[in-house]
Amino acid sequence: MAGAPAAQAGRAGGGVGAAPDPPASPWRPSGASGVQELPGDVARSIRQRLALLPAAAARQVAAAAVAGRRIEAPTGEVLATWLGLELDECAEALRAALQARLLVEEGEDGYRFANDLIYEAAAAELGAWRRRTAHRVIAEALEAQLTREERRAAVG
Repeated sequence: MAGAPAAQAGRAGGGVGAAPDPPASPWRPSGASGVQELPGDVARSIRQRLALLPAAAARQVAAAAVAGRRIEAPTGEVLATWLGLELDECAEALRAALQARLLVEEGEDGYRFANDLIYEAAAAELGAWRRRTAHRVIAEALEAQLTREERRAAVG
């Protein structure tokens, strides 16, 4: 069985003669983007699950990862608007992500990623420009929300 390690290395790296994926902790830093890179097989598996979602759901899940591991309903609504989704499309996208067990409901008005690996893979699906834009959209919505709350406190 002298050729077994070489065959295993070829499979691990994606083909004969390819370098194997480097052994690492569950995540490897990807560099300037700040998004963690998952080991090849894990990333491929999760990307396949994301690819099976309707397009609107895949976009919603990727954008939701910008908000963090937990997504509150108001943030999800802001992201849906940014993505150009109508309310019924947003509801269908969430249903698909829940059914695929990528997201789970948390409390009355929130969702969270089913686990950290799914969260990291979803975050990586959004390119750097769209990730920055989504961060800005979320920040602007939070700022507007805080302003309304502050106004209510001053009046009440």
